[in-house]
Amino acid sequence: SRAVLDYMIPQGGGHIINIGSGSANMPTAPRNLLYGTGKSWLASFTKFLAGEVIHHGVNVCGVNPGSMVRTKAKIPAFNDMWFYSMIRNQLGRYLLHEETANVVAFLASPAASAIVGEVIGTDGGASL
Repeated sequence: SRAVLDYMIPQGGGHIINIGSGSANMPTAPRNLLYGTGKSWLASFTKFLAGEVIHHGVNVCGVNPGSMVRTKAKIPAFNDMWFYSMIRNQLGRYLLHEETANVVAFLASPAASAIVGEVIGTDGGASL
């Protein structure tokens, strides 16, 4: 963020979209203490940075995806963590990269101009 702000502020604007993790909102997930805490920090950082730089025309948002597979054809072999990620989300299926990519593209577009400092969950409802 520091490096790109040196370019965005003089040019009058831009978008920073932080990619975190749905784990930021799942304190009861197994083996998630350090990872989830770090991702929670990123979500807070996103909001605070947005408040600092929006008046320079730089919009900061974030996306918290869940566990994803590359394609429907490349579902990982069974293991406890992957299975947990599938049954934990409300959709009951593995999530695809393009589902998160679509949200990132939206946040970088003029259509999202009124969304400032928000962190959007693309975890299939796992953090409900």
